[in-house]
Amino acid sequence: MATSSYAKAIEALREIVDVVRRNGAESAELAVAAPASLDQVDLVERSLSRPIPEELMEFFLEGTAALNVHWWLERAAGPGLRYFGTSLAGSADISLPDLHILLTNWEGWEDTFRDPGGHAGNNLDLSVADYRRLFPIVSATNGDMVVYVAEGEDKGNVVLLDHEGGDFDRAVLGRSLRDFLCSWMVLGCPGPESWELEPLYDFDEQRLNPDSAIARKWLKAVRTGVRAPGRPRPRL
Repeated sequence: MATSSYAKAIEALREIVDVVRRNGAESAELAVAAPASLDQVDLVERSLSRPIPEELMEFFLEGTAALNVHWWLERAAGPGLRYFGTSLAGSADISLPDLHILLTNWEGWEDTFRDPGGHAGNNLDLSVADYRRLFPIVSATNGDMVVYVAEGEDKGNVVLLDHEGGDFDRAVLGRSLRDFLCSWMVLGCPGPESWELEPLYDFDEQRLNPDSAIARKWLKAVRTGVRAPGRPRPRL
């Protein structure tokens, strides 16, 4: 049986977390559950207020029922790496058992869609109908949200919602959920706040592209693990 693209991407994520841990990361935690069964997906879906999108089901069934990763590597800015500041970090929490929590957090966004004039930035043409056709995928600690377009002409797109309506608001991170999640995991799940994702964005392809020049610089920085001044590299 061919290895799932999700399994390959999860393995790439494991390698990144292992590297930053060896390089003395301030934090490097990764928990990957076994893939879910159809019965488990069905049980969770029946407890929710809406159906789980088919593409998200595929992630739970082929990849993992729960992915939780958090890593942070302090480093000194080096030549060609000025885009990434003085630290590198990644974070993700995607869980089938905890989907109800994510959907509850998503409810807080309904007011933005109901009254977009009260939201800063670019969100002046949003509506409640738009809100109802989106499904949350990842919630950032600052309130930003990565969502999947479950209905409409742009169905399948993965979009970032910036809670402050900044310039990167509603950027398309992938043309399918599989494309976004695999690309994101291969990069180590950077972000997911908008200011962390924007420097890695391929504006030509309008997606997170792990093969882009900037992505290669990011991965080199992550794997090199340049230490901040005054902090010795740990011995292996």
